[in-house]
Amino acid sequence: MAAALVSVSAKKDEQLMAVMAVLWILGSMAMLGPVGLAAATIVFVAAMLFGLHVIGGIMISATGAGLGFALWRSHGWFSEPLHAMAEIYRDYLFAGFRWDTEGLLQLFRQMIWHRPAWSFFAPLGIAAGGLYWTAWTLFTKSPLKQVAHGRAASKRSTSLRARFRRFLANRQPAAIDGGSLIGVDQTNGKPVHLTDADAKQHTLVLGTIGSGKTVAILNVVESAIQRQLPMVYVDGKGDYALAQRVISYATARGRPTYLFAMNGDSCLYNPLADGGFSSKKDRIIGLREWSEDHYLKLAEGYMQTVFKVLDACNVHTDLASASGYMSTARLEKLIKGKRPRLDNHKDLLSEVSDQKQAEKEDIESLRGELRTLARSEIGHLFDTANAAPKRQVLELLRAVEERAVVYFCLPALQFPAFAKTLGKLVINDLKATAADRLPKDERSQVPLYTVFDEFSVFAGDQVLNLINMGRSVGVRAVLATQSVADIGRAAADSPDHFTRQVFGSCNSYVIHRLNAAEDAMSVVDTIGTEDRIEHTAQVDHIGSTGLGSVRRTKGFIIHADTIKNQPMGQAVYVNKNRGNSVKRILVRKGEIV
Repeated sequence: MAAALVSVSAKKDEQLMAVMAVLWILGSMAMLGPVGLAAATIVFVAAMLFGLHVIGGIMISATGAGLGFALWRSHGWFSEPLHAMAEIYRDYLFAGFRWDTEGLLQLFRQMIWHRPAWSFFAPLGIAAGGLYWTAWTLFTKSPLKQVAHGRAASKRSTSLRARFRRFLANRQPAAIDGGSLIGVDQTNGKPVHLTDADAKQHTLVLGTIGSGKTVAILNVVESAIQRQLPMVYVDGKGDYALAQRVISYATARGRPTYLFAMNGDSCLYNPLADGGFSSKKDRIIGLREWSEDHYLKLAEGYMQTVFKVLDACNVHTDLASASGYMSTARLEKLIKGKRPRLDNHKDLLSEVSDQKQAEKEDIESLRGELRTLARSEIGHLFDTANAAPKRQVLELLRAVEERAVVYFCLPALQFPAFAKTLGKLVINDLKATAADRLPKDERSQVPLYTVFDEFSVFAGDQVLNLINMGRSVGVRAVLATQSVADIGRAAADSPDHFTRQVFGSCNSYVIHRLNAAEDAMSVVDTIGTEDRIEHTAQVDHIGSTGLGSVRRTKGFIIHADTIKNQPMGQAVYVNKNRGNSVKRILVRKGEIV
């Protein structure tokens, strides 16, 4: 009961002080006149936009006073404008008991456009504006005041300066020298960047539907396009409209583009275009989860033989041809037909014969998976050998060398099994491209940005392998999903372990709103704690007594409620590479959105 009375009392006290402050400001502003009011308002808004502190307000006030003394050579700069306004109010509002408000407003309009009036009233307006800003800053920033009136001392609101800077950032290029502009600091409006050096340690973007996660990702995409860097976007949502916007934006800037879509106009895709037969074998084997190591080894040997024979016989290799030759009988027939040109045809026939036993065991499931892809309603997109002359064919290595923009649109809702399988195939292709072909020398590396949106649709060990080994060859991975729980869904047997691996593999985080308390706490624990000063205030039935305490304590850098209550377009940006830098940001809204 006592706590409730204190809370109500503090609220009433706060309301009374607010009313008194408004009356005091209106009264003093009235004495400044329209010109002084305009000057004070300009000063106050400018101070807010530039985020000045108490010292800045005092310096502005002193500047106004100095300007007044320089113009008047006496204290008249202060007293004469007040005296003039008092005379004006007396003549127009009180003389003869009449209220000539129309005449007063007309005079005010004339004063605004009268140049000498500015030299007469502006110094006082500037000095008053600086004082108003100083008083406002002292009142709103006082921890004891905030605690006494029921507000958390550490609460930070979005500054007008930050909103103005975000407005400017939305109209600036996302590309900076060596990175991407992703937003502005919510407190001071300073630009926030994701540099190429930081992105090399990989980035995790989290946020529920409608929180602005895709908007943040598109800043990185826009920057890569503007800087002519190769970029591969794997979209587990299958947002075809977004895919078209990204491709159109890149095409308008003269960039080579490839769009592979399962439900719209699409290029063809050959994930087996490059690499040796062992590398191609790994791309196919990684499509499945193997329950026993025995069957995995059988499948590896079988697939390696298939690709070895196709390479030796100079057969164009894609998913369609690989599916067609998943038979020892067909492989033997191919070798015999090419016998005159093959010096090692006996060895090849012997190797194929060795795989007949494996063919009788657990190879049928792998063969069935390839045939399902090759014969599905999107199977024609993998038949690159029979492509029309002008049909665009995506080969990932060639696209990276062209510094192209590649977009894989995988609608998991419409094609859940295909989206998962194809996502894994793309990642395996990226792994082969990164491991076998990209330069190991950092000086000759071109950053390769890879975005995995809703990566929980197709995530697995392939993603972790790619991002862990990709650092050495210039791969910058951006992983995005809706919640922490979605990450663990990719590894049903050990979801917590897989989630920790993903968090451990990333050193930059962009955290939008997370609705689940468990998700918010996971993120808060990852961000960590800090030393802080805790302020308390003593209140009684009247209000604040003016007494309080200060003590050192430990607290979360970001509270879980902050994560859960972020509005759309706001996020917490964490950079572990820079001493665990944590910033609350307003996310830039770029040109592609």
